[in-house]
Amino acid sequence: MIRKLGWPTAVALLSLWAAAPLWAAPFFASDDGLFHLYRIAALNDALRQGEFYPRLFPSFAYGYGQAVLAYYGPLSYYAGVLFLRFGAGTVDALKLAFAFGYAASGVAFFALAWRYVPALPALCAAVAYVYFPYRIVETYQRGALAEHLAFVFLPLILLPVGRRSLTFALSLFALVVTHSLTAMIALPFALLWQWFAVPAQERGLPRLGRLSVHVVLALGLSAFYWLPVALQSRWVGLSAGLENQGYLAHLAPLWSFVQPALAFRYAPDQIVAADHPLAPVSLALLVLALASAIAAWRACSNDAPMQVLAALLAGGALFMLSDLSNPIWLALHNPLTFLQYPWRFMTLAALGIALGAGFALARLGARGSVAALLLVPFLVWAAMANAPLKALPAPASDDAAMWQTDFQNRQIGATWTAEYMPWWVQADRTAIPAALRAPVSTQALPVDGVEPLAAGYTSRAYQVSAAASGPAVLRFHQFYLPQWRVTLDGRPLAAYPSTELGLLTVELPPGSAGRLDVTFALLPLEQAAVWISVLCAAAGAWWLRGRALAVVVAVAIVAGVVLAWPSPVAPPPLAIGAQLGDAADLVAARTDRADYRPGDTVRVTLTWLARRPIAENFKSFVHVGAPMLAQSDSDPGGAFTPTSRWAPGELVEDTRVLTIPDGTPPGTLPLFAGLYRFETRQNLPAARAGVLLPDDRVPIGAIRIVSR
Repeated sequence: MIRKLGWPTAVALLSLWAAAPLWAAPFFASDDGLFHLYRIAALNDALRQGEFYPRLFPSFAYGYGQAVLAYYGPLSYYAGVLFLRFGAGTVDALKLAFAFGYAASGVAFFALAWRYVPALPALCAAVAYVYFPYRIVETYQRGALAEHLAFVFLPLILLPVGRRSLTFALSLFALVVTHSLTAMIALPFALLWQWFAVPAQERGLPRLGRLSVHVVLALGLSAFYWLPVALQSRWVGLSAGLENQGYLAHLAPLWSFVQPALAFRYAPDQIVAADHPLAPVSLALLVLALASAIAAWRACSNDAPMQVLAALLAGGALFMLSDLSNPIWLALHNPLTFLQYPWRFMTLAALGIALGAGFALARLGARGSVAALLLVPFLVWAAMANAPLKALPAPASDDAAMWQTDFQNRQIGATWTAEYMPWWVQADRTAIPAALRAPVSTQALPVDGVEPLAAGYTSRAYQVSAAASGPAVLRFHQFYLPQWRVTLDGRPLAAYPSTELGLLTVELPPGSAGRLDVTFALLPLEQAAVWISVLCAAAGAWWLRGRALAVVVAVAIVAGVVLAWPSPVAPPPLAIGAQLGDAADLVAARTDRADYRPGDTVRVTLTWLARRPIAENFKSFVHVGAPMLAQSDSDPGGAFTPTSRWAPGELVEDTRVLTIPDGTPPGTLPLFAGLYRFETRQNLPAARAGVLLPDDRVPIGAIRIVSR
């Protein structure tokens, strides 16, 4: 038992050193790291509100919402949230997710290699896999969390398929819902490996049938994710389309394919044209693997097919990175275009080189074990001597910080190239906070009343009434997507996009009144995909029946409870029904909780209803206490949804954040809100039921201050 646990423990500790530089700085600069930070925070918020798999993040894109997890593999973010649940902050949770990826992938690879070679060559091969320079790039330069965690499952899909084992199916499922692009390029090789992993006499129809069952089961388990993506991706912009040939610019010229420095340089000279060149030590291991594979093939060794497969995988993956593969990329444009960048084949190169190195060292016998011991520290040094950590201050992970980052980068929705933006959004994403280019309407809104009834993560309910003079148009501060379902007293209303922002819009029939429910719901296709996954899970449970099933169920229950443990229930929205001049109504207000302590942050969400086009940018405010103890004021929507962008009939949610001063005594503090002109510091006239309110401030309830 000590031997069985000792080697994996050693691998895990050696692998964790790859993440050590992360703790040398509050945060680190990378291409995508901040995006993943915001998504972990958003998933955590959704789970706290009872949404276990939120396909939509309603606060993304300046509060217009983006269906990120309807298109992007969600599993890596659940890993980050697990660390949040155990007390880590959001930044540390992201760092720990990367650290977990290094340790888990090292152990997973060692488990695979140890089936074929002795412990020391397997240990060295695992280190080569973890410290492949591209993996360091993934963390410290690209910040690619999902692709990083995909390395955990790549070795696991190569473990032999047993009669009652579901390791292959479950690992392939996890790979698909972590990083589907890696799964797409890894599956053909995994099937070849599984075919040749058994003696020739066992490679018959039963073996083919067993592999097919595992693939079907994995695809069925993950159908809830990939099936909607495959059929609904036409609704949004993705980073690559069928007409995109941008990958051609990233194929590496052969003359720059290998970097000469022994200690890998992560910021190479300008003359180096390859995006991610191969390290000299990786090239040496590849040559060693090729030589060993040829020798094994000539000697007709039992493991010759596996050695040849590993060498072919490494060589083939590197070939797909070079400009020599240009004809193949063009011939297989669809589906290769969805990979976006040729460098994704580096994942397979790392797997093939490390496997080939393990076989080659084992073939050398005792000399190979000595060489493995000497190689381990060299591999670590070569990869980490110039680790490309660029320190940054620790960022906030709230909505306001995310929107500010979007604005600075002239992007939208915590992503690049307007990914996941519905095609009907015509506004320039680099100028989303600006005023609308033209008024939507010159008419006042023919709505007699809007009163809040309930507010969930992706649902709202209102009591509404429309004037008899004509249909009343209501717009919601969310991008329209077909999953939005709007009903009036249970009867569906036709929803559609309006304005250049593609806002979710419905029309209330003249004189109608009743309960209006707005919900981001599963479409029939998505419901069918979920049922496919449920049925496949039941089939897998039947297959695993016994002790293995008990272990899987226990782990799933514990993880589910930890992830879905809810926050205290927030107070329901309070109906306000106040008028601010002729510009807008303050429909509702709600706080994130009822009780606060001195020093706590208070989040107050105001719901405004725009009555007419507004040419001015009014400021919104929330005051706490009378006399005032704390305040928050700016343009609505964290200063990114100015009133000049409001469309008539639009319901805009505006969250204001305040801090209760230290030393505030226990008691009840009133809350007030309103709009004012910045130039004159004059509040807009505030009234309720035709009665003017003192100081033109609207009472919006109260909060309780309790002692620490």
